[in-house]
Amino acid sequence: MGKRAAEPVRHHTVPEFLSKRFADSDGMLHAARARVSNRHVFPVSPSNLFVERYWHTQVLPDGTKDASVEHSLARQLESPTSVVLRKILDAAESDDLPRLSGEERHTWDSFFVSQRIRTRDHHHASGLYEDFRERLDRLLSQYARRGRIIPSDIARRIRSPENVERLKNNVRIQSYVRPLPEAMNVLAARGIAVIKALGDSERFLIGSYPVVKLCPPETNDLRDPRVEMWLPISSSVAVGTWGAAGTETIAGRIDSGFASNINDAVARQSSIIAGCCPSLVSLVLRRGLVRSTYAASL
Repeated sequence: MGKRAAEPVRHHTVPEFLSKRFADSDGMLHAARARVSNRHVFPVSPSNLFVERYWHTQVLPDGTKDASVEHSLARQLESPTSVVLRKILDAAESDDLPRLSGEERHTWDSFFVSQRIRTRDHHHASGLYEDFRERLDRLLSQYARRGRIIPSDIARRIRSPENVERLKNNVRIQSYVRPLPEAMNVLAARGIAVIKALGDSERFLIGSYPVVKLCPPETNDLRDPRVEMWLPISSSVAVGTWGAAGTETIAGRIDSGFASNINDAVARQSSIIAGCCPSLVSLVLRRGLVRSTYAASL
């Protein structure tokens, strides 16, 4: 019998089929770390950016690493999404609607939700797992109050730091393997819009936390039509929530101000940003630095 194929170790939090759409003519991205003092821009291939070791690997109780989620994401989500992405980009090139089928729209929404919540930046920003140990203790206490006795040795194993980290890791992974129905329903109740950047004046960036939410000060509820979410899918095209359920809008070419808003939002929430040219990445970093300096002086 042949040897079993090695399980993948390097997992992309932003898929390569997406990030390569932001590369230059030589297939290279120009990236920078947005949260360090030395923000130099460096060239990098899409295969080597937005990569985490074992990010989609669940750990079983016996310590075995289970990479089935990585395989499932590639086969059931990313592969069909790459086809939908190509359809949207082809239509945008002709200033036409993508005319997604119901199945294609569901695929897009699933990817949109997954790409919003699967990144390390999202999990740091959400704070959902900071009190994970306390929440686990509450669950065990509720279990005991129902008359179900947990032997002390098993309770110690459950509460051990190693097991708590294992459970936290697995819960994180399951959160984007099975997106909440509520999130999918909210997206399904909105239409989609495709916008194109204005020539070379300012292209879109891709970030390690790539889906951004633009909202008025008083609400961030996506059920409010004033709240928008956008995902750049190439250096010249972004897709977002817009209009009524089942509708599609092509915005043609928008001015550089809107592209700047999206790029700045991506940079604010991402630890790494990348684009098709060093000057664009440097420009967005400078804008962010100026705003941070101004805010600190107030």
